[in-house]
Amino acid sequence: MGMASIKRLMKTPAVAISDFRTRRRQLAFYRPLVPKNVLSFDVGANIGNRVGLFLALGAIVVAIEPQPDCARTLVRTYGRNTRFILVEKAVGAASGVATLRVPAASTIASLSPDFISATQESGRFSQYSWDRDLKVEITTLDDLITQFGPPAFCKIDVEGYEAEVLSGLTQPLRSVSFEFTPEVIDIALACIDRLDTIASYEYNLSRGESMEWGLPHWVGSTSIREILAMERYPSWGDVYARSKARE
Repeated sequence: MGMASIKRLMKTPAVAISDFRTRRRQLAFYRPLVPKNVLSFDVGANIGNRVGLFLALGAIVVAIEPQPDCARTLVRTYGRNTRFILVEKAVGAASGVATLRVPAASTIASLSPDFISATQESGRFSQYSWDRDLKVEITTLDDLITQFGPPAFCKIDVEGYEAEVLSGLTQPLRSVSFEFTPEVIDIALACIDRLDTIASYEYNLSRGESMEWGLPHWVGSTSIREILAMERYPSWGDVYARSKARE
């Protein structure tokens, strides 16, 4: 870092410096998964936290988000970027229509009654009430791949509906991530089961928003299942799977 950059940082508020460091850590974490000019899917894009990172890395981003308010925010924020594509649908095992339950916090809208009840009972989201129903159109990963091509990386964060999303996939992807929550850990285990029927994958995880690998090296499906089985509330995070045949 040059002297001019150091002087600029000295004049920058501490919060802005913290935000800069967080952003740099996020970009460094995703760079090996989302190299420049690749196609990526963001399933459950919400208002685009990951969309912005993937675009900053130079990827072509297909953001899949069924909530109208979130979709409008995505368009306002990223609509002028020619590498941004919005699909206003949810993703599941088969095409159709389903009921999305929406609380005050759009980030935890869910198609999974089991996820809602389990996270309320544990206290994780006990302050929320999923009191609004929204009919949403469902597509599948296979259909999205037919339309846009296979993504190099597919991020899935759909509050307990991850296994259904992967049930609509029948072809190997280079790398995938999906959320895990200890209250419904069987959902994450079902995701691993599904991926193992498609291709040979190795796994790692990242807890919370740490943007750090939770394991020193990538492991097989048996090991990651054992590790996830030991996770306890309030832990949560994302499992990452990469194909052994990715090169």
